[in-house]
Amino acid sequence: MAIRKSIALTKRVSIKPTNVKITDTYMEYQLGQARVKISFETPPKYYVYEPQLSEDSKKLFQQILEELYLSLTYEEAQDPEKIMAHAERIAAVLKGLNTFRREKEAFRYLLLREIQGYGVLDVLFKDPYVEEISIEGPNIPVAIVHKEVPGARWIDTNIVFHDDDEINAYLTWISQKVGVVPSTAFPIVEYSLPEGHRVIVFYAREVTGRGPGMTVRKFPEEPFTAPKLLSYGTLSPLMMAYLWLFVENKAFMFVIGEMASGKTTTLQSLLTLIPIDAKIVTIEDTPELRLPHTHWQPLYTRTSFAVSESSTRTEIGLMQLLKASLRTRADYVIVGEARGAEVQYLVQAAAMGQGSMSTFHAGSAHEALVRLRSPPLNVQESFLALIWAIVLMRRVLSPQGKWVRRVVRTWEIVTGERGVEPMEMFQWDPTTDTFIPDDPEEVIRRSFRLKMLAEIRGWSEDELYWELKTRMDFLQKLLEEGITSFDVASKRIMDFYKERMAQKKR
Repeated sequence: MAIRKSIALTKRVSIKPTNVKITDTYMEYQLGQARVKISFETPPKYYVYEPQLSEDSKKLFQQILEELYLSLTYEEAQDPEKIMAHAERIAAVLKGLNTFRREKEAFRYLLLREIQGYGVLDVLFKDPYVEEISIEGPNIPVAIVHKEVPGARWIDTNIVFHDDDEINAYLTWISQKVGVVPSTAFPIVEYSLPEGHRVIVFYAREVTGRGPGMTVRKFPEEPFTAPKLLSYGTLSPLMMAYLWLFVENKAFMFVIGEMASGKTTTLQSLLTLIPIDAKIVTIEDTPELRLPHTHWQPLYTRTSFAVSESSTRTEIGLMQLLKASLRTRADYVIVGEARGAEVQYLVQAAAMGQGSMSTFHAGSAHEALVRLRSPPLNVQESFLALIWAIVLMRRVLSPQGKWVRRVVRTWEIVTGERGVEPMEMFQWDPTTDTFIPDDPEEVIRRSFRLKMLAEIRGWSEDELYWELKTRMDFLQKLLEEGITSFDVASKRIMDFYKERMAQKKR
């Protein structure tokens, strides 16, 4: 009965109006058999057009889908041809074979959408331009964040859930794909889908005022690399080369910014610059970071959904993982997002000489330092001096009126007369969409940390300039050659390190 009710409810969800005429289309593109049109309205709207069944076929579709859910094995459900073969046999038993064959392509699209995809939201999940998806309640259009629509934050779609039951049925159905079941006992559920998309569910009306909902932050199909980030104009090759020297020499750094400003993407890109022979431990709540290194050990927190008092003992948090990571003899300890007292262990890792990096919610270096000093983080002033750099990410409007992500400020953390304080190194110019300074000599002149690094490595000022310029030119060349993919860019970066190792042996 539960499956039957879930199917009946989710089939009522409408994608409409499919017959709307858009006279002024900003974007239009195909996603398999589905089509997307984005209207040039104010605000813009995102329309999904999918293959449709005739009225006579809709009842047959629901009957076939219900039988498939009950009869398919897991292995069969992974094979589109086996799904369709089963569906055809079921249609024959139901005396609907002629109808099934007449509209076979529409049946195929919709059956695979429900069994292998994400149902009514499948197009949004498959659209590479969609970054986030939001259900906010019944009779409210499902909204998205789209990469390519200028000046728009959230865009309404033509997908609407009509009541709480429809949304709750969808939330239960999609959560079951990863073995999680939201309920009135546990109305807030967070998890990652198989593709890595981060989901937070608000079930029923236990904690919400407008009805059940869900927000999905989509995970990029391919991990970002340093040259890919450069191709988006997020920062300059000189800035990346500057940060590369910090990363390579096991600096302690934070990437800060607001939610969805690109912090994790920037951290991911910087991590691809770590030397190839390093041992790296990454610690996250949700798997997001992906590294090409052989000696990469990803660790993830564990949450218990049991209601017993003893269940808390089975949970494993960031602090436990960080504490354990200090015993792994890792060269780098990376925390996906530092929020609480676990920062103390990250600081300890930096004090022990391990490269340490994390993202952190703050709007400026000054704000970050204030938060780090304050409860519950309580980082002592002497430990704050271990921080080499703070990178600020922000989602901003480009001069062309398009929402983009930029490294708007970069600071070094130095000890001055007033204690530990930030010293600005780079800034983004919003009028030209460029970064200042743009000269390696000027960067070296400004940078306290680069001079300190040169002293540690025994480099002269000319050698320091050569190290910085060589990396900048290397990144610029990758950019000009269009080498941004994870596999190819990672290999070229590894080759860079191998060549440097060979030079040292000569």
